[in-house]
Amino acid sequence: MLQAAPLMPTRVEPVPIKPRWAVVVAVNSRLRGSAPDPEAPADVPERTLVVDRDLTVGRPSAKRHFIPDLNMSPDTGTSHLQCRLTLDAQGNLFVEDARSANGTLVNGTVITHATQVQDGDVVGVGAWTQLVIKAAT
Repeated sequence: MLQAAPLMPTRVEPVPIKPRWAVVVAVNSRLRGSAPDPEAPADVPERTLVVDRDLTVGRPSAKRHFIPDLNMSPDTGTSHLQCRLTLDAQGNLFVEDARSANGTLVNGTVITHATQVQDGDVVGVGAWTQLVIKAAT
């Protein structure tokens, strides 16, 4: 009778996945109403960040020993842990409010559960900070 050779474990190298999403962080003084927020600074430049993993959004807290992945300071209307951006196994991007004080908006609507976002969607955090979702190119 023939004996089968023992199976040798094979090493599978992870395949790098090109990030599908980016976030443009910008000031929008009319984020939460038609009148401009007088606290919104005019001199904060936009910044673009690649979303290649799950991220926390908020403001740092030394007292809580917490530093978010996306720091929304100086917008004090942003909770320390405002929301989370998460990627599912297919690379779809979701935003979920983290029981923040002022809520998290997607396209002007307060969200109450994990919400899938698409290219061009606007996520509102804090008093005047917005995250514009962009498909990475």
